[in-house]
Amino acid sequence: MTDTQTETVIINNSGHQLPTTVFQWPGVRVVEVAAEGDVPFDLVGDVVVTTTEGSKNLAEILACGIDWVHTIGTGVDNFPFGILNGRTLTCSRGASGLPIGEWVFAQMLSFAKAMPQVFVSDAPEIWGIDKRIGSLRGATVVIVGVGGIGTEVARLSLAFDMTVIGVRRQGNASPFAEMTVVNDLSEVI
Repeated sequence: MTDTQTETVIINNSGHQLPTTVFQWPGVRVVEVAAEGDVPFDLVGDVVVTTTEGSKNLAEILACGIDWVHTIGTGVDNFPFGILNGRTLTCSRGASGLPIGEWVFAQMLSFAKAMPQVFVSDAPEIWGIDKRIGSLRGATVVIVGVGGIGTEVARLSLAFDMTVIGVRRQGNASPFAEMTVVNDLSEVI
């Protein structure tokens, strides 16, 4: 925002609801624009929030004064980089690590604890002995991709005394001393 500008206009073209705090920022106005169809003729903005693939009308939106493009999500492999023409592109890398990491771990626990089968059929007579109910402790988990989500799954897995192996495309730096990182999935398979 320049000294003479009174507000920053964020054009939300992502199809996702932006966090409520964005609407409370002083000097910020959010304008919703559909990902397809005509762009309003009088549209002017500073920032556009879009998907990791862009949108069908993104080139038209960029022509409305946009300097900064932000994607909801992290994988921008399919983003139309050719239309940026020097504009800044950022993504939400790491923002979904905690909620999705917890969801992944909940699925691992559900599998190990035979849920919901033990509740749908019949509860075990003795919870600690039922053969359907296992434990994650001592199990090995292989995490393909050690970004924000993979790091959170690794953190939770280590808290359950699991052996954690991470696979990443390059580099073998591990976010945790107790975690092994390899660059080739075939090493783990």
